[in-house]
Amino acid sequence: MRVQEILSAFSIIYDNDCCVFESADTIRGHVLIRSRREINVSRLELAIRGDVQLKNPKSGCVLSLQRHVNITDTLKLGRYIKNDASEKLKFNLILPSDLYPSVDCKSTTIIYYVQARVYFSYDTEEYTSSIARGFTIIEKVSLDTLSSHYFTHKSWHFDRSYGICPCTRGRITVDLTYERLAFLPGEHIVIKGSIKNNTGRRVDYLKVLLEKIVTIKKVFDKCEEEVSEEVILTRDEPLAMFVEPGVQLVISKNFPLPSMRPSNPNGISIPPYKVYISYRLNAVVRHNGQQYMGTSIPIVIGTELRSTTHRVQRECSAKKLIYYSDKTEGNVPIGEDSPHCFVSAKNLKFMNLYPYFVNLETSSKQSRRIHKLATAIRAENNFLAKLRSAKDSKEGESSAATSP
Repeated sequence: MRVQEILSAFSIIYDNDCCVFESADTIRGHVLIRSRREINVSRLELAIRGDVQLKNPKSGCVLSLQRHVNITDTLKLGRYIKNDASEKLKFNLILPSDLYPSVDCKSTTIIYYVQARVYFSYDTEEYTSSIARGFTIIEKVSLDTLSSHYFTHKSWHFDRSYGICPCTRGRITVDLTYERLAFLPGEHIVIKGSIKNNTGRRVDYLKVLLEKIVTIKKVFDKCEEEVSEEVILTRDEPLAMFVEPGVQLVISKNFPLPSMRPSNPNGISIPPYKVYISYRLNAVVRHNGQQYMGTSIPIVIGTELRSTTHRVQRECSAKKLIYYSDKTEGNVPIGEDSPHCFVSAKNLKFMNLYPYFVNLETSSKQSRRIHKLATAIRAENNFLAKLRSAKDSKEGESSAATSP
C-alpha cells in the first residue's frame, strides 16, 4: 500500500510564519500527521540541512560544493493515530551560530531546510515517509551603523548632445534626486527631478533600474582576487514615457522596493572564497532606438531600522522586526520524487528565497491595490453572470410557454 493511501496530510509548520531566522535562533513548530487509517508512529527524525554551492556563471564551473549544516535529532514516540485523526508533534530546533545568510542566484546558492522523517507501522508493515520545508537565514544589517551620507539627498545627472550644433539643438538633460540611499525591504524610494528633450525626435522612455550584484572573490593571504561578478536586474520602473521634442517633464515617483535579501557589506566568508552582495540604482534613457545609461549609485538594504528616520507601526516597534509574506508572490508547486517523499529536493530552493517584507508606513501599497482591483473585477463578473443566468431562465420559460 502506498504512503499516500495511509496518510492524508504530512507537513512541517513553523510557529514563525515568515520562516525568517538568524543564526543561533530556535525554530519552534510542529509536524502535522493526519492518517486515513489507524497507525502506530514509532519515531520521528528531525534534521537541519544546509547546502552551499559556488559556481562561475560564465563557464559553469563549480567552485565550491559542501553541506554546511547536517544536524539530526530523533524523537521516540510510540503513539497511535486513529482513523481520520491528526497528531501534532512539537519540536524545538536550535540553529548553529555560524550560519551563512541565505542566497539563491545563478552563481551562489545557500539554502536551508528542515527535514522530517516519520517511521510508522500499519497492518504489520513498516513505512517511512519524509517531508521538508525551507527557511531563510538573514544577517543583521543595522541602518544605524551607516554613515550620514546614506540619509541625505543624492543627485543623478545625465546630459547628452546630438547633431552638428549641440549648443542650440540636440540635447537631452535628465536631473534626478533620490531622497536617501539606505532602505528596508518593502519601502519605496522617493525620486524627483525632470527630463528635458531638445532634440528633433522624441525620447521613448526614462527608466530607473534596481540591480543586485553578487561578487565572488578568492582570498590569498590578505588579498582578494575577483573570480566572477553577476549582475541581476531586480526591478525597473518607468519615470517618463514618450517625451516629445521641446518638452520638459517634471518627475515625482515612488519606486517600490521588492521583497529582497539584505546587503552584505562585510561579505560571506566561505573559505577560500568570499561572497559580496550589494545593490545599485541606475537610469536608462532610450532615444532614437538606442539606450544610454549614466553612473550607477550604490544603495544599502538593511534589516534594522534607523530610529531617527523611520516611523514604525506598532507591531514593528520591538527590537526584532516582524516580517510578513508578500501577497504578490505566487506559491511554487512542490512535486513528489517518490511515493515515500512528499517534497521534491530540486524545488527546495524555491522555498528558500526572501519573499518577505517589513510592514512599515512607507511600505508599498501596490499589492493592496491589486487585491482591491481583483475583488472589484470578481464582483462585476459574478453580477454579470447572475444577470445572464436570469435572462436565460426567463427566455427558457417564455419558449416553454409558447411551445404547443
